[in-house]
Amino acid sequence: MTRTALYRHFGADGALLYVGISHQVILRTKQHVETATWAEGINQITVEWFETRDMALAAENAAITSERPLFNKRNSVTDTGRLIPDLISLWPVRTKFAQDVGVDIQVVHKWVQSGRIPSGWMRSVVDAAQDRGMAWVTADWMLDAHSPKAVTQ
Repeated sequence: MTRTALYRHFGADGALLYVGISHQVILRTKQHVETATWAEGINQITVEWFETRDMALAAENAAITSERPLFNKRNSVTDTGRLIPDLISLWPVRTKFAQDVGVDIQVVHKWVQSGRIPSGWMRSVVDAAQDRGMAWVTADWMLDAHSPKAVTQ
């Protein structure tokens, strides 16, 4: 397992310019400065480390969806249908996810297939994710992952 960072680039006015993931944040930022015109406006960088690339990728998708950085070309809005399956895939196996949430495995398969979790189960999923150290999975994240605006933009 390789630790992976989720980084955010902010402008002088506090606007979120870009969200990305990398094993080497300084090198990746240098690449942005060399190739992206928006990068000359970077004034602040925040970094959050994750134990795995998959965890960082899920957090990146959540951040892009909910925070709407100005210069991400890949707007995860187009990947919104994958947010719930990607979240569930962070468990070792689906049966463990089902156990943590308190549902039958067949229900989990339906959630993965539809990319949606019924509202009555969202709190249980958020709690289970946070119990596993996924602090970025919040009620707001869950609502954003199911938001119609995320599907239509």
